[in-house]
Amino acid sequence: MRGTDFERDGYFLYQFEKQDWMSLKSIRLEALREEPGVFGSSFSKEALLSDSSWQERLAAKDRAHFGLFLDNGECVGITGIGKQTSAGNSVVLVASYIKKEHRGRGLSKLFYDVRIDWAKQNGYDKAIVSHRDTNLMSKAANQKAGFSFTHSEERVWPDGIRSNELFYALFL
Repeated sequence: MRGTDFERDGYFLYQFEKQDWMSLKSIRLEALREEPGVFGSSFSKEALLSDSSWQERLAAKDRAHFGLFLDNGECVGITGIGKQTSAGNSVVLVASYIKKEHRGRGLSKLFYDVRIDWAKQNGYDKAIVSHRDTNLMSKAANQKAGFSFTHSEERVWPDGIRSNELFYALFL
C-alpha cells in the first residue's frame, strides 16, 4: 500500500497478509490491554487464541485488517473491516486503535478512507460502524466520514459495564 492515498505525514497503512499474523496479534492485544472499555472483545479472550486463529483472520477473503505504520516500520495502529452477515450486502468497520502518542493528527481519516475503499472495491453497498456511547472520539470520526446514526442497543461490554452501543451507516 505504500505510495497510495493511504499515507500521511510519515504514516502509512498496510493491509496485513497471512504471514503478518504476529504483527496483527501484537498490536491487537496491545489495543485490548490499553483500551479495554472500547472494544467488543477482551484481552483475556484474544490472548488465548491459537497462532492458527490469527493466521485464519488474515486469510479470510471477506475481511481485511490494516496496520498503521511509521516509515521506520513500527506499527502504531490497527483497523479492520469485514462482511456483516446479518445486514445484506454490508460490511462492518471494527477494531480501530491508534497508540496514544500518535492521536490527534487526523489519522483516523486514513482508517475510514482505506476501509471504505476496500468495501467499494469488494462490491459492498453499505458500511456499518458502532461504538460505546462514551467513545466521543469514535463518534466524531465516523460523523466526519459521513456516517448517519441509525439506532442504539443496550449491552454489557467486556469490561462488565452496561451502556449503549450506538450504530451508524454509510451507503456506498
